[in-house]
Amino acid sequence: MKEIDHSTLLAIRPLSYQGEQALPGRWPAFFKALRNLLVQVGIEAPDSSEDLLLIYYDEPFAALSTFFESLQSLKKQQWQPQMGAVPIQVIVHLHRRKDPPVDFGEATASVWGVLQPETLYVTRALKLQWNLLFAGKKMPAHQFSDAGDGLSQLSFSGDLGELKRERLFTGRFLAAKGASSECFYCGMANHAPAHCPSKQLTMETRGLDRVGYLSFAKIESLFKQVMAEQKKMAELLATNIDGAQIRNDPALQVYVAYFDMYLVYQPRFLSYVAFSLFSSWDGIGKTDRVKIDSRNLHSGFDCLRVGKYKQALDFLKAESQALGGKQFYATLGQAFVALERGRMGDMAHFLQIANSTVATEKEKIYISLLTARFHRLAGHPWKAEQLISSVANLYVDCAEVQYSLIQARIHDGQGQQQMQLLRKLASGDRRYFMIALMDPALLPANTMVENVLSGLYDQKNKEAGENLAVAKEAFAELQAWFGGEEDEEMQNHLSVLANLEEQFRRRAVYDVLDIADRAKSLSMVCPRLREARLEELNIRVDAAALTWADYNTFWQEYPYQSFFSNFKTLLFAGKRKFVEARSIAGESLAKAKERLQAGKKEVELLTGLIDRMLKLKIALDTLSMFFKKLVVAELVFSGLAFVLLPLVTIGLSGVLDPEILRMVKNPQFQKGAMVVLTLFMAPFLALALTIRSMSEQ
Repeated sequence: MKEIDHSTLLAIRPLSYQGEQALPGRWPAFFKALRNLLVQVGIEAPDSSEDLLLIYYDEPFAALSTFFESLQSLKKQQWQPQMGAVPIQVIVHLHRRKDPPVDFGEATASVWGVLQPETLYVTRALKLQWNLLFAGKKMPAHQFSDAGDGLSQLSFSGDLGELKRERLFTGRFLAAKGASSECFYCGMANHAPAHCPSKQLTMETRGLDRVGYLSFAKIESLFKQVMAEQKKMAELLATNIDGAQIRNDPALQVYVAYFDMYLVYQPRFLSYVAFSLFSSWDGIGKTDRVKIDSRNLHSGFDCLRVGKYKQALDFLKAESQALGGKQFYATLGQAFVALERGRMGDMAHFLQIANSTVATEKEKIYISLLTARFHRLAGHPWKAEQLISSVANLYVDCAEVQYSLIQARIHDGQGQQQMQLLRKLASGDRRYFMIALMDPALLPANTMVENVLSGLYDQKNKEAGENLAVAKEAFAELQAWFGGEEDEEMQNHLSVLANLEEQFRRRAVYDVLDIADRAKSLSMVCPRLREARLEELNIRVDAAALTWADYNTFWQEYPYQSFFSNFKTLLFAGKRKFVEARSIAGESLAKAKERLQAGKKEVELLTGLIDRMLKLKIALDTLSMFFKKLVVAELVFSGLAFVLLPLVTIGLSGVLDPEILRMVKNPQFQKGAMVVLTLFMAPFLALALTIRSMSEQ
C-alpha cells in the first residue's frame, strides 16, 4: 500500500462587485451559505478569507461533488437562470505535503484575472493524476482544454447529476414513521413509552459499540429489516437477551443500537445512574460498578419496568420520604411512572421537584437533559433550546449535553450552524458518529448531517490508509532488521497489523477509526522494540566482553606466552567479533547476533587451551622453584662442608681415631663428601622444599 501524501485544495474567489449586482444586499449571505455547505465535508484552511475561500478535501471527487451539490442547492433557492453564471472563480489543485505555497493563494494573484466565472480550472498537478485519482468513480462525460498559466479548464458534457457523493445511510426516516407521538424513551413514533422495547434492555445489553463494525450497506439493509419487523424484534427483546446474542446477531445489534442512541432518557439508565458508584457524570460512555443501596428504589424501578405502576409509586414514595433516601432519583422514577400513564402534567411536576433537589453536577446534567426533552416533546421547543443552551455553556465537555443542543437547534431550523459541532462530536466519540447516522431527530438537516459524516468518514479512511501504510513500512524495515530472528513480541505486533489490514479491507466506520488510531500507535512500537532489542544485545555483548576481559587478564599475566601463540590469535579474533557485533547491530540484528555468537565460540575455544596452559605453568613453575631451591641447597651444603670439615678435624683431633682424622683430612674424602652433599643431599632437600611450597600454594 502506497502512502497517501496529498489532499485536494478547492480555491474559490468571489467576484463581489458582480455578486452585489446580481443579488443586491444578499450576496454576502449567499457566499457565506456556500462556504457553510462546503465546510460540512471539507476543512477550511487557516489562511482562508472572505476574499479567497480555501478548503481542503481528502480526494478530488469529494471536492467536485461537494462543490456542485452545494452550488446547485443554493442556485435552486436564490439564483435565477437569467442571472447567468454565479460570479465565483474556482481552481482545484492536488496539494502535496512538501509542495511550496500555490501561486494562486492570494486573491490578488495575477492568475485570477483570466478565469471565467462558475468555471472549474484544475492545476497541472491534479490533471497529471486525474485518471488514477478518479479510477472507479462514476463521472459524467468531461474534457480538458488548456487555459494557460499551468491550468486546464474542466468542462462537463454529461449529466452533472452523476457527480454525487455516495450516501452512507438513507433509512433515518423509518424510525420516525408511525401514528403515535414521539416516544420519550427512544424517538420512535409507533408506540407509547409504556410499551417501548427499550424497557426490556439493561446497561449490559447494548449494541452501539459493535454496530459500527458493520458496513454502511449492511447497516442500512438490517435497519430497514428490523424497522419492518418491529413486533418480532420487540418480542425477541422480551426474552431477556444477553450480550452473546447481540454479538452473534447483526440484526439484533442494529436494533439494540438504535435504542442505545436515546439511552440517557430510558429507565435502565435511571436505575444505573441512581446506583452508580461513580460520583461524576459519565453518560453513555461506560458502565461503572453499581451498588444497590436502596431496596425501595430498586424495587420501584423494577415495578416501573414491568408496568406495575401502583407498586412502583408505593416504593418510590417510600424512598422519597425516607431519612437519607435518594429523593432525587425516586422523584425521577415517579416522573417516568407519570409519563407511562400519559399524565404529562404530573411528569412536569415531578421534574420540577427533582430539579429543586439537585445536589451534584451529575444530577444537574441529568435533570437538564430530561427536562429539555420533555419540553420539546410537550410542544415547547424554545424552552428546550433555552435550557440546554445554558447547560451547554457550563458543561462544554459533556457529549450528551452538546448532542442534545444539536438536536434542539436542528429542530429549531438552525442545523447549518451545528454542523461543525456535530463533526467535532462525531470525530471525538465514535458512538456519536453512529447516533448521528441513524437518529430521526436529525431528519430536518438530513443532507447536511450526511455530508458531515461522509466527509468525516473519508477523512478517517484516508488517515487510516496513511497510518497503515506507515505501519507496514515500519514493520517491513523492522522485520528486515530482525532477519530470521524469531521474536515473540514482534510476532504479536505483526498479528495486530494483519488484523488491521483485514479491517481495512472491510472499512466499516469503526474499522477505519480503529486503524487510524492503532496503526499510528503500532508504528511507534517499532523504534521502541528496536531500541529494546539493541539494549538486550548490548547487554549480551557487555557480558561477553567481561568474559573476554578475564581471559585477556589471564593472558597478560601468563608467563609462558611463547608456548601458546594461538591463544592470542583466538583471543583477539573473539574481540573483533564483539566489536563487529556492536557496530553492525544498527543495520542487522541477525548479523549482529551471528557475530556475537561467533565471538563467543572463539572465546569458548580458549577454555581447552587454558587447561593445558595451567598444567604447563604448574610444571614449569615447579621446575623453576626446584632449581632455585636446589641452587640454594647446594650453596648451603657446600658452605657447611667448607666450614664444618676443618672444624671437625681441629676440634675433634683428640677424640677421633687418627685414621678417621686422616681420612677426613684427605682431600679425596672431602671432595667426595662435597659431591655427596651437592649431588644427593641438596637435590633431595630442594625437592622436599619444593613439594612443601607447591602444596601450600
